[in-house]
Amino acid sequence: MAMAEGTTVDQLEGITGVGLSFMTFPTLINEMPGGEIFGVLFFSSLVLAGLTSIISLLEVVTAAFREKFDLRRTTAVGVVGGITAVLSVAFFSTTSGLNLLDVVDKYVNEIGIVTSAIVMTLLVTYVLRRLPALQRHLNGISSIPIGAWWRVLVGVITPIALVVMLTATAIDLVRNGYDEYPRWFTDSFGWGMVAAIIVGAILFSLIPWRTDVDARSDHDDEEGPAVQAVTSGDEGAYGHPHGQHPDTTYHAGTDPDVARPPTLRRDPRRGDRPGDQHDPTDPIDDKDGRA
Repeated sequence: MAMAEGTTVDQLEGITGVGLSFMTFPTLINEMPGGEIFGVLFFSSLVLAGLTSIISLLEVVTAAFREKFDLRRTTAVGVVGGITAVLSVAFFSTTSGLNLLDVVDKYVNEIGIVTSAIVMTLLVTYVLRRLPALQRHLNGISSIPIGAWWRVLVGVITPIALVVMLTATAIDLVRNGYDEYPRWFTDSFGWGMVAAIIVGAILFSLIPWRTDVDARSDHDDEEGPAVQAVTSGDEGAYGHPHGQHPDTTYHAGTDPDVARPPTLRRDPRRGDRPGDQHDPTDPIDDKDGRA
């Protein structure tokens, strides 16, 4: 493409961002042998990647709505999915939708989300002082224990790094704007979206929670129970191909709600091992291995 246009690769348009998927790749696929087949495969994969990505993104918002308003999952999914669908069609399906999406994505990710991360780390570390409780909680459910180094990373190093990144990005956007978009466009849909998110966050924080998300647990005490990795002998030999499933390791001193992993039953047709359990009422679990 660079040779055909008589330029260098770094001077080509559409090799990054949205243009890479909808301009550059279609051009390349159209010129290669079997382009029709590869085109179908490429865009099918792109649709699948987009679908799985949007599910993971909406799941976070859906979970927050469920806890905030004590909603059923189907209701929360309908509300969040419906609102986002309407806003997406209204703003991003127009002729200027790609430009609008580019600007909103730039400012929300590099200004809004980074600022939110800084505020959260500072509040949790120095205002609420909840890092020790969070550390004990993580040690209670994780197979890899964390120590004081984790509190240093979250409370000191991470905020400093994020502040440096945010400052550099904000100064560049204020001085130079973003790409070749008009200043009124970036101010309205870039900084305007950041301001709208701040206002929305403040309003949502003023709404009372319908669920008790701040209920205290044993991890809230400064002197929590000792964390110790424990594995029982009968839980590690149910037939995992590597001898022991990693989930059979749990930490003592966790909340009662943190359940220990179940002992799985091995299919008798594959042979028995120590620790296997058999249910004579289960057709697949009879000693002859016949369903």
